[in-house]
Amino acid sequence: MKLSTFIAYIGAGILLYVVFPLPIGSLVWAAAAIGSLVRGLSLLKELTIEVQALNYLPAFPTDSLSKSDTSQPNIAVKPFNFKIPKNIPTDLKCPSCGAAVSPTTRKCEYCGSILQPIVDLPDPVHLAGLTVGKGVRVRLPQSERDFRVQGRALIAELWQAARGPHVPWTFTGNLYAGFALTGVKPAYLLNWQNRFYLFEKHKSVNDQHIQQYFLPYALAFGYSNQMDRVEFEYDGHIWRITDIGRSQVIFTEGEKLHIQRGAEARFIYAKSKDRILLVEDYRSGGAAQDMLWIGYEVQEQDIQYS
Repeated sequence: MKLSTFIAYIGAGILLYVVFPLPIGSLVWAAAAIGSLVRGLSLLKELTIEVQALNYLPAFPTDSLSKSDTSQPNIAVKPFNFKIPKNIPTDLKCPSCGAAVSPTTRKCEYCGSILQPIVDLPDPVHLAGLTVGKGVRVRLPQSERDFRVQGRALIAELWQAARGPHVPWTFTGNLYAGFALTGVKPAYLLNWQNRFYLFEKHKSVNDQHIQQYFLPYALAFGYSNQMDRVEFEYDGHIWRITDIGRSQVIFTEGEKLHIQRGAEARFIYAKSKDRILLVEDYRSGGAAQDMLWIGYEVQEQDIQYS
């Protein structure tokens, strides 16, 4: 307790002692009791927020603004322990029927044979059946889009077990999938947690651009434990940040992807009416360029494939 606060409490106690015998003494004591109750509830709320903060680490700490800063653990430390071969064949066939299969295929879609995958990874949480070569239709509020999957990436969700700049980022156990799509207009279909996005507009950005337009707001959102309403202006729109975090690409297959295996990113999601903005800031790992995406959020049932 600060000395000034201690003195204030002593002064309040003396005042209450003096006014107690007076006619208004009971009213003053009642008001003091109510004030003490309100103050106690306020302190309890602050304590609850501090305890919750111990379980959350902002993905954009102020002490790691630069990729060249080696004093902070900007890369994940053993976020997963999967055995992925360095050289993965691209012309794999089912030994029973000869159909083309993926390095991660466990069951042939054509003859039903059970296979031993070359890359034995857990299935992504959603869209596990959407693989390279398949057609997919995405239903938007005003129209539908038809695509074919050209590339697929499996992306690991990262977290920190405790709050602190030197605590490593590790794998949560959840894998999500991103898909490079070709059609009348190329697109990127992405699932993250329980959300699904179709991005049809993108551009490369650099660290300076991210730090100027996005980083201050991501910091504010992170230090509020993702509780505050944080908004910013960009590209003629007002965006509200909805999520920040870190991820790492652990496997890719096919073509047209903007990322490679090993690339680790911190990200920002923001929303403006029906539009979604995603900023990918790649910190380390495989070759990848910082990217800004703009598109729409869709529901899982709006993604149809066979």
